Amino acid sequence: MIDINKANLNELTSIKGIGKTTAENIIKYREENNSFNGLKELMNVQGIAEKTFQRLESEFMDINNNSNQNLFEVEVNAAYLPVENPEEIHLVGDMNNWDTEDKSYCLNENGNGIWTNEFDLEPGTEYKIMYDSTDWKENKYFGDYGANFIVK
Repeated sequence: MIDINKANLNELTSIKGIGKTTAENIIKYREENNSFNGLKELMNVQGIAEKTFQRLESEFMDINNNSNQNLFEVEVNAAYLPVENPEEIHLVGDMNNWDTEDKSYCLNENGNGIWTNEFDLEPGTEYKIMYDSTDWKENKYFGDYGANFIVK
């Protein structure tokens, strides 16, 4: 079973009935809404109607029963970045096995230059903060995106 709030593009497209466009729509919806609060929210994603939802529902973990045991708030003050007014800031996960297409850890700007979000992070996983990347490919980012940090 796949966690809809953590699945990357490759994981989503591995599910029968989810193509690349629908997977991208799921990730976009998740980023814009700071995650799914329940599986039925999948029906709000373009390309997933009730019949499709019923077929896909068993592929995903019941996110209503997830524990927030590993919930961390990530906060970045844009004033400390070597770029003015960043357009995007993302937390990218497990840098030792990084899928360069994975942009699923989006931070949101609060209007005061602080970018933040909460994430259910696995202990021992390595992360970096990236910002203003032109195409999110490895080694193609704007500026120095900082040191890795590891969840304890």
